[in-house]
Amino acid sequence: MDTLINVVAALALYYNLNEVKLAGEKKKAQELKTRLFRNSKEDIAEFKLVFRDKTVRVKRDEKEWRLLEPLQDRGDQFTLDNMAANLVNSISLRTLLENPDENKLPEYGLGVPYTQVYVKLKGGREEGPLLIGDMSPFEGYVYIRRPGDNTIYLANALLRKGLDKPLYDIRD
Repeated sequence: MDTLINVVAALALYYNLNEVKLAGEKKKAQELKTRLFRNSKEDIAEFKLVFRDKTVRVKRDEKEWRLLEPLQDRGDQFTLDNMAANLVNSISLRTLLENPDENKLPEYGLGVPYTQVYVKLKGGREEGPLLIGDMSPFEGYVYIRRPGDNTIYLANALLRKGLDKPLYDIRD
C-alpha cells in the first residue's frame, strides 16, 4: 500500500512540475510574441531614432556607446543603456487595427511617425523600422507599428517618452 501511495505521489509531483514548466514556457513564448524587438539589450550594436525634427544614431563598441549623429561624441552610458533596454523590454499591449487603409495612418500619427526606430544587432542583422505615432486619448498609451507587420498596436507611452531624450542627456 505504501508503494502505491509513493508511486501516486511521485506521478503527481512529476505532473505538477511538468505543468508548471510548460505553463512557464507558454507564458515566455507569448511574451516573446508581443515584444517589439526580440533581442536582449546586449545584442544591440547600434540604433537610430528618426524623429520628425531630428535624427539620433548611436553605436556600441566593445566598451562604450558612441554618439554618431547629429554629432560624434562619447555617449552617456547609463542613458543609452536604458534606452536600449526600453527598446527590447517594450511590448505591444493590444491590437488596435489590423490591415488599416494607408489613409488611416495619419489619424494615429503613423503617416509621418513621431519616431522611426532602426536597430542593428551585433551579427549585422538590421531590424526596423518600428513606427511610433501619436499618444492615444487613453492616457499612458501610444500607437505603434512593428517592423514587417501591417497592424496598429497600442503600447505603453513610456516607450516613446524613454526614447525622446534631448541631445545633452545622451551625450557624456
